[in-house]
Amino acid sequence: MSLDDLFADQESEAKRKYKDEDKEKLESIVEEYQRRFPEELDIDFIETSARMKSMHGKAYYEPGGKMYIRISEDFMHSVPINRLKMVVLHEMVHIYLYQKGYKDENHSKYFRWILGRVGGSFTYENIPNKKWNDCIKPFIQNDGL
Repeated sequence: MSLDDLFADQESEAKRKYKDEDKEKLESIVEEYQRRFPEELDIDFIETSARMKSMHGKAYYEPGGKMYIRISEDFMHSVPINRLKMVVLHEMVHIYLYQKGYKDENHSKYFRWILGRVGGSFTYENIPNKKWNDCIKPFIQNDGL
């Protein structure tokens, strides 16, 4: 075994460990937000992609019912955790609509309503702030109208 082979093995082990930590972090975010949905989301897996450059995240639906989320590796490692959580939550709404049979529902008024209802935002900022608590939360608490 050459010195180059030794370094390559160490580097790929470090990358594998990094990927495992990323996967655990993403899975814990999904678990945290799952309770905000009225039914269990059928997410087969969530992963990072080193090649994903033009978007932060994407939800996928494949024939046969396989659904998963892919997050940009660069994005994941360059933003605060709250922003990452908002992107995962956004993609979870896509998965919810896929499960309901709406595979082509892309950022419609229904998507935006659900996103707001589960605490997401298109600006990827947490919306439960003073204005939210003062103006919107009373409507949600008084849902029975």
